[in-house]
Amino acid sequence: MCMTTHESTALVHETVPPEPWLTADEVAVLAGLTPRTIRTAARSGRIPGERVRPSGGRRHRWRFRWAEVAEALTADPITETTEEEEKG
Repeated sequence: MCMTTHESTALVHETVPPEPWLTADEVAVLAGLTPRTIRTAARSGRIPGERVRPSGGRRHRWRFRWAEVAEALTADPITETTEEEEKG
């Protein structure tokens, strides 16, 4: 029995769990940057991320998908120096 492309794609979507959300601290370790640089880059739109507010919490927190961040960093590398220069 041979699967169609649609059937095999559907099977992959059913069996591959979604990538977990990471904190700015976790992304910073993986990227070799500081958490502050990660948050600054997310605020400026240089890397994709989601601002979330924990239930009952006052402060927004950033959450990231590593695959999306890695792709953005490959296309437009960020260094600690880059972020400092952009501040002026």
